[in-house]
Amino acid sequence: MMKEENIQHKVDEIMKSLDNVQPAEASPFLYSKVMNRLHYKNNVMQIETRKFLRLSWELAFAMLFFIGLNIATFVYFSEEKYDQEYTNSLTTLANEFTINSNNYNYY
Repeated sequence: MMKEENIQHKVDEIMKSLDNVQPAEASPFLYSKVMNRLHYKNNVMQIETRKFLRLSWELAFAMLFFIGLNIATFVYFSEEKYDQEYTNSLTTLANEFTINSNNYNYY
């Protein structure tokens, strides 16, 4: 019985302590502060989105440029004229160093 009375007494004390609690009041400028922060975050996000899109376009242009450069290089060096010049250069080099036969001089 003593425990039940003690518990009831503590419950009453807690309930009385809640009588002095006053409701919280918001600042008169709370709405404008919240709206300003939302507006600021929205503007920052728009600026970051624009920067990201610009960077994306620049990277896409750079990739297309390098792909085009690689294709142009491949086409230029795969032409028959270049192959003939390369073969002639190798033949000239082989003749110069006498490595066009199976005889090797080991000196």
